[in-house]
Amino acid sequence: MPKSLPWELLVAFVLLAGFVSTLKRHAASPDIDSATRRSLMVGGSFGTFFGVALLIFYFIRAPWYWPPLLFFVGSTVAGLGFGLLDRALPPRLLGTVSLLGWPVVAFWAFYVVAYLPK
Repeated sequence: MPKSLPWELLVAFVLLAGFVSTLKRHAASPDIDSATRRSLMVGGSFGTFFGVALLIFYFIRAPWYWPPLLFFVGSTVAGLGFGLLDRALPPRLLGTVSLLGWPVVAFWAFYVVAYLPK
């Protein structure tokens, strides 16, 4: 079992949480068409499912206190960081990057957890 929280996992979870929260935030925006809203909502829903599955998988492979810490730190950093990015970048760009980026980051995070030392 790992004795510390791997930095790679923390970075991957921050990106995953940030991408998913961006998708949900942009889906709630009133100035987008219904097809875009639907794709953002579906991406956000699947991203949330994979985020929860990642935490459960990490809970199985690590001591009980690492997954809650990962969730707390990752969600806080992602909320602050992606909130600032949302103000700095055009919404369409950040939404597109989030929609395409969360599956890649989810795969990376699952890969990191799967190969944790026992």
